Amino acid sequence: MWRRRLVGAAMVALQLWQAPAASASPPLSSVDALGPGVGVLTLDAGLADADTCTAGFLVRGKGGRSGILMADHCDKGGPVTIKLAGTDYTRIGSFDGALRRGDIGFVALAPGVPVSGAIAGVGPVSGATDRIAMGDVLCKVGLPTGLQCGPVTGITPDTVTFAATTQCGDSGGPVYTVRPDGSLAAVGILSAQTMGEGTIAPPCGTPFTFAIAQRLQPWLRATAMSVVTT
Repeated sequence: MWRRRLVGAAMVALQLWQAPAASASPPLSSVDALGPGVGVLTLDAGLADADTCTAGFLVRGKGGRSGILMADHCDKGGPVTIKLAGTDYTRIGSFDGALRRGDIGFVALAPGVPVSGAIAGVGPVSGATDRIAMGDVLCKVGLPTGLQCGPVTGITPDTVTFAATTQCGDSGGPVYTVRPDGSLAAVGILSAQTMGEGTIAPPCGTPFTFAIAQRLQPWLRATAMSVVTT
């Protein structure tokens, strides 16, 4: 039985935000390769329960180690899978707790998993940036809500909030900005959602009006990794 999981603060009258946790909505669409914006299933250790989330940016270390970033709250303790074209669900790897920073989790990739650095339906990224100001437009791609963009409304050292529709299952999706030359720069990993200050959070399946991303550059600096651009 597929189960919808709500991650974050309890659903109480004064709740201001919640993690856009996986929504149980299989089957996933088939893809040719794993990359930012692709839908994934995360399973528990017993393979009895699964949630849907969205894959974030591919990253690579100096030693050649590679993986994909996701919201760490998507980790159920078991494998992460996608539906590759012409196959059933394929294991792509599992979360590595040693590389957890805030709500950014690292999924170490299994050998032979086809990958693409391009954001699904959008295009390749040219790198990452931490230069974000109030009013700048950020975009995100998520499994249930697709591509949504809007202005930045809040910034902290670890997070950035912007006006974009989000929903359960968007967790982990890539958040990026478009540079003046038209290139795409990675900014963060979708982590949480809110209806605004002082509002009551609706049920998990209801779209939220603001997205909260974990900023990417602190994680990249801490792990000495870089975003894959091809």
